[in-house]
Amino acid sequence: MPSGEAAPGSSLLWPIERTPREIVSAFGEYRYDHLHAGLDLSTGGAVGLPVRALADGEVVRLKVEWRGYGRALYLRLRDGRRVVYGHLDRYEERTLGLETRVERRRRESASRFPGNIDLEPGVPVRRGQVVAYSGESGVGPPHLHVEIRDAQDRPIDPFAAGLPRPSSGPPPAFETLMLTAAAPETFFEGGRRVARLDLRRRDGVFEAERPVGVSGPFDATVSAWDPSGGGRAGIGFLEASIDGTPVYRFDPQRFGFEQGPMAGLLFDHRDSRLGPARYAYRLGRLPGNDLAIDPRADAAYGTGPAGSFALPPGEHRLEIRARSASGGWSRAVATIRSEAGAPEAAPALLSPTALTVEALPRFLDLRTSDASAGQGLPAWHRLPAGLFAAGLAWSDLASLGTGGRSRLLEAAGAVSIDVVEREPGLRRDGDGYFVDLPSGARFFSGPLVVRVSDAAPVPAGLVSLSRAIELLPDGESLDTPGRMGFRLAAGTPPEKAGVFRFDAGNGRWGFEGDRLESGAIVQTFRRYGRFALLRDDAPPSVSDVEPRAERSSGTHPALSARASDAGKGLDWDGVRFELDGRVLVSEFDPDRGLAKVVESVTLTPGAHHLVVTAIDRAGNRSDPVTRPFVVRASPSR
Repeated sequence: MPSGEAAPGSSLLWPIERTPREIVSAFGEYRYDHLHAGLDLSTGGAVGLPVRALADGEVVRLKVEWRGYGRALYLRLRDGRRVVYGHLDRYEERTLGLETRVERRRRESASRFPGNIDLEPGVPVRRGQVVAYSGESGVGPPHLHVEIRDAQDRPIDPFAAGLPRPSSGPPPAFETLMLTAAAPETFFEGGRRVARLDLRRRDGVFEAERPVGVSGPFDATVSAWDPSGGGRAGIGFLEASIDGTPVYRFDPQRFGFEQGPMAGLLFDHRDSRLGPARYAYRLGRLPGNDLAIDPRADAAYGTGPAGSFALPPGEHRLEIRARSASGGWSRAVATIRSEAGAPEAAPALLSPTALTVEALPRFLDLRTSDASAGQGLPAWHRLPAGLFAAGLAWSDLASLGTGGRSRLLEAAGAVSIDVVEREPGLRRDGDGYFVDLPSGARFFSGPLVVRVSDAAPVPAGLVSLSRAIELLPDGESLDTPGRMGFRLAAGTPPEKAGVFRFDAGNGRWGFEGDRLESGAIVQTFRRYGRFALLRDDAPPSVSDVEPRAERSSGTHPALSARASDAGKGLDWDGVRFELDGRVLVSEFDPDRGLAKVVESVTLTPGAHHLVVTAIDRAGNRSDPVTRPFVVRASPSR
């Protein structure tokens, strides 16, 4: 039986009656600091589709939160497994009375979002019975999240657990193959450390645009996605081979939530993102990765760093196969010409005044155009245009001695370079900031390079309170979260300050957090990146208030408004609706930028007055938008 298929007789019921059955997010799909624990099913943009029990069982928990899964329902099956439905609009009330349970807990907790609501005893349901209705609560547009967990609460691939696959859909699509030097002696095509090859479909196979030459060990990733849901879902199964020999397999069948940080070992953060979706799958097993399979014999491919490829001299064929949610297959192929051997050596000379230092995932890259001084450094490699380049393995950094390291730091400018062991970690204190990698933070020993630069440009209304710190190598992933902090200058209101991360994909600074500890704004992180402390002086804006002033309304009007903010953003109650002097209960949806009044409003005929104001997390207030409107009288019968 092919890996991932349901065993005969174990089929579960598809939870929504919608054709076609479309998957918009896959099991094990990339997330920044975890793995997607289930499937996201398309609802075609609709809200309110009946959601049915996959099998006989009992509802044992409801969960109501603003973000995350929003409204979720937990169904325990008779065999002990659990099914979790997320992003629901509402629970089934007429037969199961679940909305009554929610309202009771809200009153008891005095909270609109009371979190977990355990049901003891559970509420019995039968296979196919409606338990809830689909929605868009929590994070994301309308869709249904479904996950299946085993008796130990570990997520299982729903298809492997018995959920039937969609019957049709296009096969996976490949986009690019990215090769990265894994050792100081490695160059691609004479001088590049990274080679990016477009994969173009020809006669049903995705082929690299050209062969690529390489002079040493390298790491490989491939960008691919499943288009069967009409968008870009992740790939559920992917395997690679070299010259017909299997070398890597991505086929997550189940995992524990504690294994979520392995996302950065399965995917390359440098080339993966969520909006718009892009997934760069690693093709080698890095230390600490317990979820992928590397079946190769190490002797067949040299002695490069773990997870890399060190091919013998000659021409080699890399082939990658991927399977879609509907069972369709695609292949991608590339020709790699290994030129392994003694590299061309140039004098081991270095001019600190002309040196460029870059942190690559496996080593420190050094480049200069002036070979006039220096001692104790590796042999240089001659590049085009009069440049020389070399690399320094992180493990060899100590061999330079204090003098050599000092020259590197002097040449690199505002940079610190450290080799961090998994135990005991490292604390780096700088001018106005600190970075702390605690014990167990790293999956394996490696670098922490801190580069300091200006935070500009920042959007209007945001003010830099620090220089930016860039943690390198780009894409590095941590097992245990690291911590950073920026010291807050005296007189700066803490509520205005926050740690922001720069997203190179969209060129924007995004708010990360604003926890105040001992005079510093502190933030945890699991991905390296570029961070800065910014002050949020930007007021939010309000637009598209409904009902509009020029229109009349019925006695039960729908009250809503759009809001946006360039800084720390809005909380769930960040948009205030005041109707005829009374503040109404509303919820803000950050994904749509839309706030709606959620309590029932009944108005008498005549003139009414609505005022809408947005207040962001920094305390900035928008200009109030006033909407006088008229409620028309109901027609007499």
